[in-house]
Amino acid sequence: MEEPADSDSEEPQGEPATDESQAAESEPAPVEEPLPTPDDNETSSTETPAQEQPTNTQVDQTEVEIPYVELKLKNEATGIKVTWTAVSGIDGYKLYRKEQKADSWTTLKTIKDPKTTQYKDTSAKEGTTYAYRIRAYKTVDGKKHYGAGDEGRNIRRWVAAPALKKAKNDGADGIVIHWKAVSGAEKYRVYRKDSTTKRWKRIGDTPDTSFTDQTELTVGKKYR
Repeated sequence: MEEPADSDSEEPQGEPATDESQAAESEPAPVEEPLPTPDDNETSSTETPAQEQPTNTQVDQTEVEIPYVELKLKNEATGIKVTWTAVSGIDGYKLYRKEQKADSWTTLKTIKDPKTTQYKDTSAKEGTTYAYRIRAYKTVDGKKHYGAGDEGRNIRRWVAAPALKKAKNDGADGIVIHWKAVSGAEKYRVYRKDSTTKRWKRIGDTPDTSFTDQTELTVGKKYR
């Protein structure tokens, strides 16, 4: 004959459970709220679990803060002078150059001293237009991480001043001057002044290496 179930082992229907395990089972399941969509610069914790975070040898470039570098260019007698603002917390700079119409950049100089803020490009060809760019870098676990910097600033390399060979009074035709050709020059601009003036006056342009001055010349006056 089957024994009746122990009355102490089962709670009457409709009465609240007193046992903690049963109470937990009788509670309604929590409502799962949707996770917020991460911003562009954030990574959702559901996408990258904690155990998969990059180690020190896997630092992503976006996690290394590299300051912005501002670039300035100036023509000087011996080349193009490149200067930039000093930034802190970096290991050096990388300077690039290309001709204006070129597609790719070439490394002009890697500067390993972060205190250096200028470089003289003496290899720039006269009459050629160049673009320059610079970026600061920081080395983390043997890998260089680069920041943003000025890109594509253009400057045309000065051509050398032509050396005058001779000037000759050609009577009614005027004064004829000759000079040596300069590499990279497309045209020459001719100026003149007399012994009584301090400022130069532009009198003409020419692609040749000679020019005849026929403008407002005064007999007996010396010109330069």
